[in-house]
Order: sequence, then C-alpha cells, then structure tokens
Amino acid sequence: MLETVIYALKYFIPNFYCILFHTFGLGYKTKKRAIIGLMGYTIYLMGFLCFSISHLGYRQTIPFLYFIMLSAEIFRFIISSDPPLQTLYMLCVQNNILTPTHLFCNAIREGFSLSYITVLWIEIFVCSIIYFLGTKYWVKPFRKLLKLSKEGQAFITFTSASVSTLVVIITTYFGVYFGDNPFFYLAVSIFLEGIYFLCLIKFYKNTLRIQELTRKNEKTAMLELSVKMTKERLSLLEESAELMKIEKHDRRHINTMLLQMLKGGQIEKVIQYLTHSLKANNTITKNYCENITVNALISYYAEVCQKNGIKFMTSLDIPEKCVKDDMELSMALSNLLENAVNAAKKVNDKKRFIQISALYTGQLLIEIKNSSLSDVLFNSDGYPISLRENHGTGTKSVLTYVEKMNGEISYQLKENIFYVRINL
Repeated sequence: MLETVIYALKYFIPNFYCILFHTFGLGYKTKKRAIIGLMGYTIYLMGFLCFSISHLGYRQTIPFLYFIMLSAEIFRFIISSDPPLQTLYMLCVQNNILTPTHLFCNAIREGFSLSYITVLWIEIFVCSIIYFLGTKYWVKPFRKLLKLSKEGQAFITFTSASVSTLVVIITTYFGVYFGDNPFFYLAVSIFLEGIYFLCLIKFYKNTLRIQELTRKNEKTAMLELSVKMTKERLSLLEESAELMKIEKHDRRHINTMLLQMLKGGQIEKVIQYLTHSLKANNTITKNYCENITVNALISYYAEVCQKNGIKFMTSLDIPEKCVKDDMELSMALSNLLENAVNAAKKVNDKKRFIQISALYTGQLLIEIKNSSLSDVLFNSDGYPISLRENHGTGTKSVLTYVEKMNGEISYQLKENIFYVRINL
C-alpha cells in the first residue's frame, strides 16, 4: 500500500504545485471555491492514481496517466477567477512547464538509480523553487500576456496543448520505455518546450510593441483632437473679441444719442429704450461657476442644447483654482458633453436632457447624466466603446486625463439614462 502511495505521489506532487500556483498566484474566485477545488483535486487525483496503480500495476498505469491527470483539471475551473477559455489557456501554458519538470525528476532517478522516496524530495525541492519564482516573477507577465493576447487566445491555447501532448506522446507512447533512455527523452522534451517558450516570448514582445505603437497612435489622435479643439476655441474667442469691439464702438454712439435725448428732455423714450435693451440682453451672460474656462465651455454647450431641443440643467461648484490645468479639465468635459449631446439627439424630443453637476470638497466630483438609447456597448473594463471607424477617441482622451490626475471614472447605463462619474 505504501509503495502505491509513493508511486501516486510521484505524479501528484508536480500537478499539485501547478494548481497551487493557479490558485494563489493567478487568483481564485472565492475562498470557499478554492478550498473545495483543492480538496476535490487532491482526493480525486490521489484516489484515482492509487486505485489504478494498485489494480493495474505501475507500468500498466503509465499510458493512462495523462488522461487521469487531465480529467482532474476540472477542479481548476471551479477555483479559477477567469473565464473558461482563459483558464484553459493558462492550464496549457503551465503544463508546458510541468512536463519537463516531471521528466527531469524521472531522468535523475533513472540516471542515478535513486529510490522513489528520494525522487519525491527532489520533486518537492524543484517544484518549490519553480513555485516561488512563478509567484514572485511570472504572475504579472503571465497576466499581461493573457490581457494582450485576447484575440489570439484560442490559437495559443491550441499550440500550447499540442506541444504538451506531443511531448507526452513521445515520452509515453513511443514504444520504448522511458527508463531505457531518460536523458534522451528529457533532451527532446526540453528542445520542444524551449522552441515553444521562445515563440511565446517572441509573441509577448511583439504584442508589447504593437501595444506601444497603438498607444502612440492614440496619443497622436488625441493631440490632433486637442489642436482642433484649441483652434475652435481660439476662433470663438476671436469672434467674441470682434463682437465686443463692435459692441464697444456701437455703445459709444448709443451713449451719445441717449445723452442728447436726456438733454432734450425725452426721458420717457430713454427709459423705454433701456428697458427693452435690458430684456433683450438678459440671457446673454450667465454665470454657471466661478471657473472662467469651464463657465465658457458650459455656456457654449447650453447654447448647443438649446438649438437641439435638449433640456440642459446645471449645478456646478467649480472654483477658479481647483485643478492644475483648467484647459485640460475643459477638454475632458467638452468630450463628455459632446458625447452626451450626440446621445441625447437620438432620443425622442420630449425626453432629451443633459444634467451636469459638480462639487468641490478638496476633490472635484463631477457627474454627467443624459438621456440615451439602450445600444451603448462597454468593454471588459466598463468603458463605452464605438464600433464605428474613427470614433471613441474622445473617451480615450478623457481616460488619459483622469489617469494623469490619478482620478477615477465610471460609466453606467440604467433605464435609458447614461451616467458618467469622475473623481479628481
């Protein structure tokens, strides 16, 4: 019985370290599921191995070992916090580390005629080192590779599984007992797995380069958008300055006229003119907040909403100096309000509205909500995305600004109302 347990442990130990790495390195869904998964994995795999070895014999069990250990991996899906395809992907990559480790320990035993007890201690030692290195240095690259290769996960999973299966077939089903040439089969395994990991590392580096180029392109697009918006704002300022110049010129003539009318005793006519003038200009200037730059932006979008039949509501407590760069804040708000206007315009006229609120309490809290259709798509991070070409740059620009300010942003669509909340 003891001999059966030792044989079973020889295959169980590397696999158990593998699932431990997945649980505590890559993450588990809940503690309860982690405990159930690890206990189930241990009982199932050890029980199945002991049963097979005791009834079939050690040598006769070897051809079925791969399938026994593979079937035990169902418990990994109970533990894992990732979707099934990602879990399978990580399992296959781990198996390509596990297989050479197991073969290495076997080669040491066969080459130096060591006892199985000694091999168990070697396995524990080697697996402990790999586990330590894995949890300390490999988790972040592993996770990053997983995130970067979302589109190619199925292909990489298939490649990883194929390499692992090929190594198992060569070392188990090739018709020659492993013990006759342990170092040869170990060398074959290391060669195949080495090529696999070199390709995986190359893929990882290329993906990082692609991501960096994508970021640079996005920054270029944001810069172009920034330049465009700055030009538009400068144009508006020039128009305002020209209007003020004309108004100042006209005001001088009007004042001269009013003075002459007063000298002539036409007081009633002067009163009528001034009353009419005040009513006509009552809505020209409105103070939404103390911050001049933001106030100008809100004034502009208030006019845009009025032209498009959108009810525009504000409650803004934004001091003059609450952020480092007023223009960057205004650009972020401009992108959000532009998206809000575009969304509200798609809604029935009577239901169109945009409401922007802001409160400064040492931190600037902003909420924008607007009427919207229910066709908004979100990515895995909870940010809205657009399937239309050359769209979505504004959202990325806002996210870049929020990250730069070490702030937080969240999006939500609830009952045809779209919410954006920012904490700066």
